Amino acid sequence: MKIWISFLALIIVALALRRYVSKKRITVKQIAFVGIMSAMGTALALVSFVPIGPGINVDLSHIGTFIVAIVLGPFYGMITGLIIGLYPMTVFGNPLVPLGKALTGLFIGFLIRKARLVIGVEQGEKARLLRIIPTTVVGWIPEAVLILVTLAILGIPYFLPVPVVKGILVKGTVEVILLGALCEALFVSKALKHRLESMDLSEK
Repeated sequence: MKIWISFLALIIVALALRRYVSKKRITVKQIAFVGIMSAMGTALALVSFVPIGPGINVDLSHIGTFIVAIVLGPFYGMITGLIIGLYPMTVFGNPLVPLGKALTGLFIGFLIRKARLVIGVEQGEKARLLRIIPTTVVGWIPEAVLILVTLAILGIPYFLPVPVVKGILVKGTVEVILLGALCEALFVSKALKHRLESMDLSEK
């Protein structure tokens, strides 16, 4: 069952990749940025995985997903989330973890583009930056629904007691709010904004 789930997730990502690549030019700088943020997210997962309850661990890896989704949009956010989810997948033995994190990157990137929070285009107006926290929370909802449905209702790839799943969702919500606040602080920085602009990460 786990193999089929992983295979289906890979097909979904491959289809999204094929459609996107056919329309956009992917640059080396964008690939490098995704790689750096994915490595940072994975490193944070390694150091932040602290058990706080049965089946519940602190996980700050999504900071890389958020940053890429904000800067580069939904496609790159999805890819970053997918990569960052590989380590937690091995820890929990759950092949759906990368898919859930990919969904978060996809939806946050989409919502931020719709809210016109594109760094280097809107110049990071403070009023717009204040939308980052609610956007990240809403963007995390699909992953939260996936966690609830698969672990508490369908038992894919395994069942967890409902209180444990509720604890995971509460913990995840708090993490998303904290990481969203961190992104707010980061993108207010003029130094970071100028650095991103100098890297020329815009889509061609």
